[in-house]
Amino acid sequence: MSSYFLFFIGLSLLLAGGDFLVKSSTKISKKFNVPSFIIGLTIVSFATSAPELFISLEAINNQKYDIIFGNVIGSNIANICLVLAITLIFVNVRFIDLTKKIDIPFLVFSTLLFSAFLFIFKSISTWMGIVFFFFISLYLFIIIKKSYEGKDNEKQTEFKYNIVPQFLILFISAVMLKFGADWLISGVTTIAVDFGVSDRVIAFTLVAVGTSLPELSTCFVAIYKKEKNLAVGNLIGSNIFNLLIVLGITSMFDNIKLVDTKVLTNDVLFLIISTFLLCVIVYSAYLNKNNKLSGVMLLCLYILFLITAIV
Repeated sequence: MSSYFLFFIGLSLLLAGGDFLVKSSTKISKKFNVPSFIIGLTIVSFATSAPELFISLEAINNQKYDIIFGNVIGSNIANICLVLAITLIFVNVRFIDLTKKIDIPFLVFSTLLFSAFLFIFKSISTWMGIVFFFFISLYLFIIIKKSYEGKDNEKQTEFKYNIVPQFLILFISAVMLKFGADWLISGVTTIAVDFGVSDRVIAFTLVAVGTSLPELSTCFVAIYKKEKNLAVGNLIGSNIFNLLIVLGITSMFDNIKLVDTKVLTNDVLFLIISTFLLCVIVYSAYLNKNNKLSGVMLLCLYILFLITAIV
């Protein structure tokens, strides 16, 4: 079977499986009267990181450590410098207080924590994964507590549909994610050999952009609907989940070893730069009002990242 066909089918299964996972888990949660804002902050954020998680688990099983780093770091950079950039260029975004006070500071902390571990120890080990679990639990506790404030009297809608089919869809989506990740990893490995590049390069380009397609499609929907205010908390939450949940769970199976030093000298550096540029955009009164300029800056940074990642 062609490696390109494997990659395409694998990516398609990952995206479809992730979409089904989000929809079925959301319906199940609503059936059990989980508040909608909790669903958005936790279940949806986790589900949208499912493709990255399954790719990383399949990669650790095949000892393809560069694919794991390329998958997570590349997706986070793409979310900020591609997805958010395009959104800022075409839509007038205003960042909500929850994003400014909690999401952004925690994203910066998570990025620096991951970077420090990798710089010092040259791997992400099991005990670091446990540290990641502690901080993601703290993050979820804070945002859920904050979100509950003023919502004590929120009326819950009763959903009377049968949830048994949703559990079946949940299972099918997990199977799709498993096989999708398996075939995508096989395709990536062969494509890398065909082009004479490392797994890392393919992971940072094709895989990272591919797993960011759901966020990118949401961005285009926002542009089409000309939405004036767009909450980017879910996108930032996805980046936090990628670092703490995806790497945390993956490290439980084996140490994620640093193979290509360019991950440190180039990729992690761009991850830090893109995260801090996001901070400047969010907190700067000038850039916050000049969305197009902010978007162009992020897009230029992404192009520069791709050039340095490939060369």
